Amino acid sequence: MAIPTRETRFLARSDADFAFAFQRLAQASPPTPLDLAGWTLRFVVKARPTDADAALVAENAEIVRVDASAGRARVVIDRAVLAGALPAEALRCEWHAALQAQGPGGEDEVWAAGPFVLLRGL
Repeated sequence: MAIPTRETRFLARSDADFAFAFQRLAQASPPTPLDLAGWTLRFVVKARPTDADAALVAENAEIVRVDASAGRARVVIDRAVLAGALPAEALRCEWHAALQAQGPGGEDEVWAAGPFVLLRGL
């Protein structure tokens, strides 16, 4: 996959199931959103970017296109899946997350999403 060449902006907050909202902006002045229609998306969380195995994966069906033409979508991961991803002895894990994308024209890209922190609740 290609190295990201465009900026990814994101906000993730939820006290129930994890929701990850992102907007990918094309390099332009002013920036214009990328139309996500026709793209296949995959959200991957790994302990290290070079790891072969992922701790969490959200496939295309788990990524809700909030406004595809404006480049906005949300990744939803069920609470039970998150609980199972955290090792039993761990109270906190900081992993690396990335959004992998395949475009309708054969584009194959990785849009970096940054750190993914998982904490055990009380």
